[in-house]
Amino acid sequence: MSKSKAVLEVSLDTTLNPPVVISNRNLKAGGRKIRWKRKKGQTFTFERLGELDQAYFYNQAINMSRTKIRCDNRAPDSGDTDKYPYVIVVEDGGVEYTSTVENGAPPSDKPVIRN
Repeated sequence: MSKSKAVLEVSLDTTLNPPVVISNRNLKAGGRKIRWKRKKGQTFTFERLGELDQAYFYNQAINMSRTKIRCDNRAPDSGDTDKYPYVIVVEDGGVEYTSTVENGAPPSDKPVIRN
């Protein structure tokens, strides 16, 4: 029996800090595969998924139209003690935007995945 995927919606709002908004910045994935997709009506393209431990979150890929990112998940269930931070970078109008708070924010301001 396969588990359902954890799907996160991503949107861009350049008036916010961070400008890349993820529907759940503290995801309890429970071992599920993870998918990030553009929220309906958004036109940016995904540029990269960074800093996510590829030993646990493997098969990281962006689809050809750059509208979705996926990765598989084999991180151990640590009872919420382990958090895996990551960064998503998108591009819109020739400008890159990130899911990390700008201006010297601590790493705790990155979105995380837990199992």
